[in-house]
Amino acid sequence: MSSPLGKIMNRSTLLREVETETAGLLEDVSDLDDLVLQFAGGEAGRRFIEAWKGARIVVDSGVGGR
Repeated sequence: MSSPLGKIMNRSTLLREVETETAGLLEDVSDLDDLVLQFAGGEAGRRFIEAWKGARIVVDSGVGGR
């Protein structure tokens, strides 16, 4: 598939796969967001939850392949 149309179709298929995988990962992390709340008792638990929320922040550095 070295033709331009073949490459476009291949890229489209790969992008759909990435979207599907990303949706699954976000669902898994959402489950973990709910689970992490069990550590809310105490100072160490509060710090853990804050660290978890901080780690969930996505930083767009503006660098990409497009």
